[in-house]
Amino acid sequence: MKKYNLGVVLSGGSVRGSAHLGFLKRLEELHHKPEIIAGTSAGAMIGAFYAAGKSFEEILNFFKTTPLFRYNSINPLKIGIFDTDKYESVIKDFLPNTFEELEIPLVICATNVLNGQATYFSSGDLHRALLASCAIPLIFAPVEINGVPYIDGGVLDNFPVEQIQHKCHNIIGSYLGNPGIVDKNEINSKLKITTRANQLLMYSAAKYKFEKTNFTLEYQLQEYGYFDQKKMEEIYNVGYDFASKHIKAEVLFEAN
Repeated sequence: MKKYNLGVVLSGGSVRGSAHLGFLKRLEELHHKPEIIAGTSAGAMIGAFYAAGKSFEEILNFFKTTPLFRYNSINPLKIGIFDTDKYESVIKDFLPNTFEELEIPLVICATNVLNGQATYFSSGDLHRALLASCAIPLIFAPVEINGVPYIDGGVLDNFPVEQIQHKCHNIIGSYLGNPGIVDKNEINSKLKITTRANQLLMYSAAKYKFEKTNFTLEYQLQEYGYFDQKKMEEIYNVGYDFASKHIKAEVLFEAN
């Protein structure tokens, strides 16, 4: 099996995913460009654009200007407010059709609703797998692939490090969901306490995996909403500044 010198793992996080761009930019500055990427949900989407050779400016502009919630995608007959299938036309002009056409190998996670297991895609139809990985339950309808409905990969695996663990000499992770410590007034509604509980649950399921990387940046981005596209550039800059602080030029890896 081919050994890549450096792989990266990118977690989910909706629009907070733009922090991953800052993380990737910092790696490039230090001449540590990843040779394989594993990602879930927003991490899968950012990873796909990066693996396709798009510039940081192109990626950020695409996500800033492409509406997450499109009125013409609302379909009351679907199991979700928005018909995820209709977003395929949005990405097809920016991404190749298949994984094989990407410049960097990519592995992404989606959740098989029928058997309750995480499924990992790395070949074949790129668009369908990406949409499935990003299909947040209730908001976006499940995506069918070969007759099987899939939803957001973060439901079962928000940090798919195992998929590249034995293929890489070195792995760096970018995790967007460190729950940190909050003040009591930050959990003073049903929605806020539910959101907090979900963050804690996902973090608990992912944090033990960080030991499988050389190191993982844990972003605390609670002040940014999951769907606040107006803050994407700000989040990108926060991601870059945080990565610049914690990833220094003297970071050494095990093998070349």
